[in-house]
Amino acid sequence: MDLSIEDVEEVNPLQRPEMDLISTQELKEKLGRGDDFKLVMTLGEWEYNAKHIPGSLRVSTVEEALEALDPKDEIVLYDSGPRCPASRMACTVLRHHGYQRLRRYAGGLEEWEKAGYALEHRGSVSAGG
Repeated sequence: MDLSIEDVEEVNPLQRPEMDLISTQELKEKLGRGDDFKLVMTLGEWEYNAKHIPGSLRVSTVEEALEALDPKDEIVLYDSGPRCPASRMACTVLRHHGYQRLRRYAGGLEEWEKAGYALEHRGSVSAGG
């Protein structure tokens, strides 16, 4: 059975492990410095093709995540924005599989775009900087 991270049931907040959040500014600085970490969009292929933060990869199923990500890597997960549950659920699932160096960019595409930073789509870069 191919489970989608997007389809994982809502986890009880009392059972959910604390998630280390990263701000828009801190993420921008990490990318600017070229820090060694994986930036991961937790939405589907269509959404990724439409727009994503430059340098990010995409996973939308547990199997894709386990195959593409090393538990030893520092990983920053993001989704479409504060109201989207995808990165929270992905963080919970990955922690369950032994990933410990996880952070979540809760602002997602919405806050990144609002800050005026560049986005990529279908291999090109849109306005921002």
